[in-house]
Amino acid sequence: MTTPILVFLILTVAMSVVAGLAAFAIGGADTFETPRALPLLLVTIWSPNIAAVIVTLGAGESVSALLDPLARNAPLAVWVAALSPLVVAAVVGWRRGMGLPSLSPTLAVTLVGMNLMMGPLGEEIGWRGFMLPRVADAGLVVAAAAVGVVWALWHLPLWWLPSPHREIPYPLFFVTVVCFSMTMTALWAAGDGALGPIVVFHLCANVGVGWLEVSERTDAPTAYRRGLPLHGAIAVAATTWLALGATAPA
Repeated sequence: MTTPILVFLILTVAMSVVAGLAAFAIGGADTFETPRALPLLLVTIWSPNIAAVIVTLGAGESVSALLDPLARNAPLAVWVAALSPLVVAAVVGWRRGMGLPSLSPTLAVTLVGMNLMMGPLGEEIGWRGFMLPRVADAGLVVAAAAVGVVWALWHLPLWWLPSPHREIPYPLFFVTVVCFSMTMTALWAAGDGALGPIVVFHLCANVGVGWLEVSERTDAPTAYRRGLPLHGAIAVAATTWLALGATAPA
């Protein structure tokens, strides 16, 4: 493991653990509903991006190299494929009741806005903007799996603290996240390194579970359990494409 990646991982873990523990010390069981804990939670969630910026500046490089992929365009098919977690959620919801899960416009905007700030925007510059390109020389399948495992392990402290994630069996979460990483790496490669579709996929994955919960079709553990076969099938297709000749963006 190269020094920049190692420093990035150490900083990410250190910031997220310290800020997370401080947030829970303030809010306890109600941390995610306590306004005073929100700044610390944001530091925890945004720690991959913050760490990537620190390492980049420490190496004397421009931060614009990290931000440029957010504005990079990608083929329409990649943007459409990034919506797949919503399709999975719709299928799960359909099987749990009659028709698609319902959601009011106000709740939809709230769900999207909250999840955008509490996940995708705070993580993806770090995970797939900084780390993924630096491990891609090992092969895209290996790189996708490595980032997925790190990403899943980074969430692990949430199962030791009073967070909503504790309702989801961690092995189920771990496998789902690694599947997500395989699919997101395929989107990254097919989109010439564009991070926009990656952020959209991550957002849709989070919103999809919230959509099912808010519409009262199912709870988070059931959403993960029933969605995994579909996400797994998509991940297998993505991994096959990566293994058969997909190349890392230049």
